[in-house]
Amino acid sequence: MAALIVAIVVLIIGAIVTSTGVKQIQSTNVAPTQTVESVREDVEFVKEQMK
Repeated sequence: MAALIVAIVVLIIGAIVTSTGVKQIQSTNVAPTQTVESVREDVEFVKEQMK
């Protein structure tokens, strides 16, 4: 019986930790904004040079 209680407590703690981790990952901006801006600038430069 004690093992069942311990297993349930461990599962609950695991669910809480997983939920917290998922929320943190979702709130993180993973887009490389500096790289995107740099590529846009490069495209504009090339367009200007082609004229």
